[in-house]
Amino acid sequence: MRDKVMASGMTDFMTKPFQPEDLQQIILKYTSPEKAAGMPGSIADSLDVYTEGNLGFKKELIGHLLKNIEELKIALEASVIANNGTVFHSAAQKCRTTLTMLGDHELLKVVDEVKSSLDVSGKLSTILDQKFAKLVKETTDGLMEELVSIKTL
Repeated sequence: MRDKVMASGMTDFMTKPFQPEDLQQIILKYTSPEKAAGMPGSIADSLDVYTEGNLGFKKELIGHLLKNIEELKIALEASVIANNGTVFHSAAQKCRTTLTMLGDHELLKVVDEVKSSLDVSGKLSTILDQKFAKLVKETTDGLMEELVSIKTL
């Protein structure tokens, strides 16, 4: 099917059902090639798309995003202790929107790896746990830096 579509002159192709992240990647491919290629965009740029320069709303949005990421961390701890990934799955679904808004595809990928690991063994390897913690810290730090920059304006 893909070959027929591409042969007809289309420039891209997506099947249904699709993941929102996949659609976002295709859109970025044509609107922001550097982001689609995995080059990091700034958190400020990602948030400006949603807040349209409204600093009060941006500050409020950052608070919500930080809360979602914190819930994800807590859910992972609870899931590992209980040897049950259900709590993490629920928090990951909620946090998926947060990470998609931020364009944090690397952390999204790791969240999916964590979900799979919890499904298979109910446990998390030390390496995956460290990778998750590192990426969460980087994302949280970036949001906090943006919050501080808003407060100093």
